[in-house]
Amino acid sequence: MKPYLLILALMTTNLNAVAPAFPNRPWKAGTPGLTLLKEAHSDNATATIEVTASDQAAIPLLIDAQPNVGTHSYALRGEVKYEQVGGTGFLETWTNVGGNKSFSRSLADYGPMAKLAGTSAWREFMLPMNMMGSSAPVQQIEMNVVLPNGGKVWLRNLRLEPMDFGSPVLTPTLLMTVVVVIAIMVALLIWRSRRRRSSETEIKRMMAADA
Repeated sequence: MKPYLLILALMTTNLNAVAPAFPNRPWKAGTPGLTLLKEAHSDNATATIEVTASDQAAIPLLIDAQPNVGTHSYALRGEVKYEQVGGTGFLETWTNVGGNKSFSRSLADYGPMAKLAGTSAWREFMLPMNMMGSSAPVQQIEMNVVLPNGGKVWLRNLRLEPMDFGSPVLTPTLLMTVVVVIAIMVALLIWRSRRRRSSETEIKRMMAADA
């Protein structure tokens, strides 16, 4: 296969593979189908959700009855801050598919899925849900915070994003890679065209000299 055709084929394959499964869905006041439960307090001025527990508690925060993620894998992402969380606290989601529920919990020792313990400034968190092999769409997503020995938690910038466990999702870095590939392909086509015209001109010059 010619080099520029190979580049074009790879570029097309990558674009098909990284097409997002659904648009990002913000979890904020006014989002259709999203309910903030009474145990959580929303501060509209700072766009944060605040939760306080003085003792062992599993606190329901949000229910999304119209997640619109279909059968696609997703991640609930956002930022979390907390103070004086005793023991091992965590964030969790429960995903309802056909009446069956699956959970995802932030119980790692570090990273975006890290547990809640002690005090922390704002940091990113992620709660992924692998839907590979599911034939039924997601009906509802619930979010809770679990504080075994009390504490205070704030959340902000919550949103649902597509997550592909089989191939890469479209990221700024990958998008830039695609742009670079296109630029290389165009440059290669221009170079080949100029080379061909140069060869044709040289052949004509030689034929004129022979005549």
